[in-house]
Amino acid sequence: MRTILLGVSVLLLALFLAFTPRAALAISADDLLELLVEEKVITPEKAAKLKQKVREKEKARKAQEEARRARELQRIKEEAKREAVKEAQVAAAKAVPKPKVIVGYRKGFFMQTPDGKFRTRIRLAFQPRFTYIDRDSDIHRQYLDGKNVNEDAINTSYFRMRRLRLFFDGNAFHKDLKYFLHIQLEPDRGVNVHDANVYYTGIKNEYGSIIPWVGRGKIPYSLEFWNSGFKLNFVERSIFSGENDRNWPDNVAPFSGPAPGSNNKFHTGGFTLYRSQGVMLMGDVNLWAPRNFRYWFGIWNGVNTRGLDNMNDDRFCYSGRILFAPLPNGGPTDSELFLQGDYNYHKSWPMFYILYSMYTNADRVSYQGRATNAESYGYDLAACFKWRGFSLQWEGARETYRLLNWFPNGADLAAHREAWYIAAGYFLLPKRLEVVARYAYANRLKDRNPQNQWLLPNTTNIMARNDKGVLVNNAVEGILREYTFGLNYYVNGHRHKYMTDFSLLRRDLYNANDQEDYRFRFLAQWFF
Repeated sequence: MRTILLGVSVLLLALFLAFTPRAALAISADDLLELLVEEKVITPEKAAKLKQKVREKEKARKAQEEARRARELQRIKEEAKREAVKEAQVAAAKAVPKPKVIVGYRKGFFMQTPDGKFRTRIRLAFQPRFTYIDRDSDIHRQYLDGKNVNEDAINTSYFRMRRLRLFFDGNAFHKDLKYFLHIQLEPDRGVNVHDANVYYTGIKNEYGSIIPWVGRGKIPYSLEFWNSGFKLNFVERSIFSGENDRNWPDNVAPFSGPAPGSNNKFHTGGFTLYRSQGVMLMGDVNLWAPRNFRYWFGIWNGVNTRGLDNMNDDRFCYSGRILFAPLPNGGPTDSELFLQGDYNYHKSWPMFYILYSMYTNADRVSYQGRATNAESYGYDLAACFKWRGFSLQWEGARETYRLLNWFPNGADLAAHREAWYIAAGYFLLPKRLEVVARYAYANRLKDRNPQNQWLLPNTTNIMARNDKGVLVNNAVEGILREYTFGLNYYVNGHRHKYMTDFSLLRRDLYNANDQEDYRFRFLAQWFF
């Protein structure tokens, strides 16, 4: 019976401890145990042990509660500290004024406002070059300082700063209102502003873009000349563009540069319209891929003009060019279009596009003491293919020149010229080592006759030796040809590279042996 009463007492004590509020637990438990002792349900010893257990549990509970409160207090303190740090940082940021101009380097030194509405980037580029030319000894005429020296052509070698340029580009007032300034600084030429133009790129949507352009710049025509002189994969452009050494094939009738004749305006140089002042509308159309179709249409002072040198009438030069890229990856960006070779290493689809260009130009000229109107027009067709380090570029052009009503019977004095080239390159080491080869053909006066030869008088009566070794003075220029092989090493892309090439330069001559010159060149390039 005592055992049953003891069990019931313990059960009641457990229930009492479980459901009695904590604030009254210590007193009520002791009173209950005293009651159980008086009723002799439990012994005093048993009651003392139970009291000890109750005190230990209560002590443990209080310790846990104090630990919990300490943790909560620590959390509150840390959170308050973090908030104080944030507030201090915000206050410090407000106290320090924002910079009015941000300065740094990103593919050129730049300055810009924090909102990006005004930005200017400055770049410097230069190309020191060494050239050695082994002249054909069968050519007798050698001109120095404008004088005829009675000796065979002599070999030449020289160092030259081929290009030394300063570039400014950026935007003003708005991120889409952009500008470009390009200054020529070569020591063998006068300081000249090659490009100075402003254009707006904000007219665009998912279907394409329209870009108004005004200022001075390259007339969109030949692809090779449109390729930047700092992004070529040859030491220099081909004879197609007329960029040769030491006025090759001779100093009397050089096929160099885009300079027209000083009197008749017939172009004796390369097949490029060079630069002029004018306005242009360009842009692209996204057909089934970005830039499948691109266009350029412009009105210019004239071909290769700098200032008011051609303002002797009210007529202009008009140019148009379109690009079509049929593959699903679309057409080239501007930077890709300026670039020769497959340095970008297209992997999935090749970069392939076709360019067609046309121009017409009119001017008032004075030739052989007579003032008359002159007209010229031409077309250019080019294609470019780049894939997995291999590149292939072809281009051909034909131009026509007329002096209107030149002959007494009212007939025009007409002349034609044509040229083409094909160039290939392959990266033996991707983006590092490239081998290149090129062939170029130029006929700067096609269908020669006694009348149109007046336009190029210095390409007749050339002094050279014939196949019998006899010196004659009635040789006549025929076709110009170039065979070039080269090797390029890219240290940091086109920003830092070394290039070398070897060429056979040939001029076909009627009535004499053909002129064959050999040329070696080495060029280093830095673009900061």
